[in-house]
Amino acid sequence: MSTVIVEKLPRRKAATQSERVMDTSPVTVSVVEQGGRCLRFKKPFVFLPFVDDSRQLLVIEVPGLSLSVFAATRARLLKDLKAEISFLWDEYALASDDDLSTDARVLKQILLSLLEASDG
Repeated sequence: MSTVIVEKLPRRKAATQSERVMDTSPVTVSVVEQGGRCLRFKKPFVFLPFVDDSRQLLVIEVPGLSLSVFAATRARLLKDLKAEISFLWDEYALASDDDLSTDARVLKQILLSLLEASDG
């Protein structure tokens, strides 16, 4: 009869955020659905995530859209990106020109050129 010796291996500690590989692959967005509304990009829009200087957060920035989102995970980044696009639409694209500054009116025109809205 042979004896099998099983060594107990030490538990692997969870990787810290800085040790995790951050997924910076491009994010292509065609549709943003929030609150029963559907915002469609007229052409799919490609966002380019990057890792911030602290190597802790994923970031997407599009200065021309006044858009800046960051999160510790890709899933959260995508959720926040959709929320930010929806916010920009509500605050600028739907606003009266009389209520907007010159720069805000430019942003409104950019949003209207990129997106169209529909119910659900």
